[in-house]
Amino acid sequence: MGRRTCSARSEFTFVNTPGMTYRRATCRHCSAEMADSGTRLGLHLSECGAYQERLGNNSGLSNSGGVRQLRVHSFLDRMNANEQALIDRALGDFIFGLGLPLCLVSAPHFKSLMNTLRPAYKPPSREAISTTVLDSHYDMVYANVLDTINAAESVSLVLDSWTNRRNESVVGFTVTTPKPFFLKAIFAGENRHTANFYFEAVSNIIQELGRAKVTAVVTDNAAAMRSMWRLVEDSFPGIVCLGCAAHTLNLLLGDVFELDDPKFILKTCKDVCKLFAYSSIADATFQRNRRELGITSGLVQPVKTRWASYLDCLQSVLKNKVALQQSILMPAVASQLDGQLRNSILSEGTFAQIAELLSFLVPIKGLIAVAEADSSSASKMFKSYFEFLREVRSLTFTWKADLECILDRRGPILSQPVLLLSCVLDPEDQGRSLEGFVNNFDREVEKAVELLIPDLSAREVIFAQLMQYRARAGPFESRVIWTVAERGILDAISWWKSSSRAPELSSLAIRVLGIPLSSASIERVWSTYDMIHSQTRSRLDNERAAKLVFIYKNLRSMEDE
Repeated sequence: MGRRTCSARSEFTFVNTPGMTYRRATCRHCSAEMADSGTRLGLHLSECGAYQERLGNNSGLSNSGGVRQLRVHSFLDRMNANEQALIDRALGDFIFGLGLPLCLVSAPHFKSLMNTLRPAYKPPSREAISTTVLDSHYDMVYANVLDTINAAESVSLVLDSWTNRRNESVVGFTVTTPKPFFLKAIFAGENRHTANFYFEAVSNIIQELGRAKVTAVVTDNAAAMRSMWRLVEDSFPGIVCLGCAAHTLNLLLGDVFELDDPKFILKTCKDVCKLFAYSSIADATFQRNRRELGITSGLVQPVKTRWASYLDCLQSVLKNKVALQQSILMPAVASQLDGQLRNSILSEGTFAQIAELLSFLVPIKGLIAVAEADSSSASKMFKSYFEFLREVRSLTFTWKADLECILDRRGPILSQPVLLLSCVLDPEDQGRSLEGFVNNFDREVEKAVELLIPDLSAREVIFAQLMQYRARAGPFESRVIWTVAERGILDAISWWKSSSRAPELSSLAIRVLGIPLSSASIERVWSTYDMIHSQTRSRLDNERAAKLVFIYKNLRSMEDE
């Protein structure tokens, strides 16, 4: 009996090559060429995508002498290296993009799910997902982020510090294009958070990004940060440093709650919330009364570092006024509170003071939301802020004089020259929202231009074009372009990019309008850090945690583009 013919040969054509011992085989499905070797031919068919696709379409059937026969390998799920890598990448996107624990891949239920979906797929091990797979994803996302930054005309650098679960100090950096991207985290170790420490870190990043690319550095208003501003502006002419507008508003709120009347009102509301939170009998009584009155929300306890929670606390007490008053009249509840708190809850004056305080806090909350938004503009913030000042002037509460002193002290921090220039360069506003509120307005705008444009001759060109822009003359005299701006058809940056008019001023406007109003982008990174490097995952090393946060945040930023 002769040697059995390899069944794989039926999928190839053969050509005798003069001077060669073996024939050359050509795959009928993908035209790949190879030597006539049964082992090599079989191996090729196991990896040939076109052949595998045909097998799937034919349900594993083959013809042999006119009789359709099932092949043994048609019952097996097989996977080549490319398919394995593709699914590994999709699995990485799923785990890293949702901030899931890395031990997921070793969970029996997960393995069973993968085996059910695709028996041939072997998920990476716990070690592989946290090393090779994580590193490859980080490199891929990092390359995409750098491409986005390099494509931007200018960027701003935002930084802030934080303390992780292990009480280690971390300094984080985001880059706005103006869309924010998380760039890196630096662990301070034994270094103190001095102006020189921050300056060295910022300088290195500016050099990495290119000093001509960076327009602004945005931080909170801490003393070390403000000292660092001077070092940056002296060392890198043309780069400006700004304080976070949201942080300024939070500081303003902190000052307000140090005043006697607001402090007393807040303490009363906190005591009310604590009474019903820590007593099961009082809470059960209150919940019954609340439901009978059709009130859908309960009491909210404030969080010290979240000023918005103070507002929520006050609103919840005011909304549940009747339910609270009914509850404390019940003997089981009345025995648990002191006479002063009881009188405060029953007094109409208490709730009138809460409503009065809320008339101040609600606009401030809206202002902070505007300042923290990634897509916000200086003109929008100033418009809201000055409307708020008008409302304050009409209020009649007893601590109004103290409030006005606080506004006079904190307000100038918001009115930084570069932000005023941003208002002017917003074609929808052109600085109109600042009228009557900013002294020496033109001089402040000149200061901003001097900071951003160190070269005197270049500044003269900018000032000439700025005068034409504000007068709607010369290259800005077309009625059409102003109609587009006033109707909001284009955002401010797109409006300046849409035409080649006044190229020097256009370039400056794009830089200035892209500066963020706050450091909220890095604050959101800390929220992500807190979720990923949680109490139950505190053993994550710093480098791995930083990579996980980097992928999580930037995948979302790129998906939103």
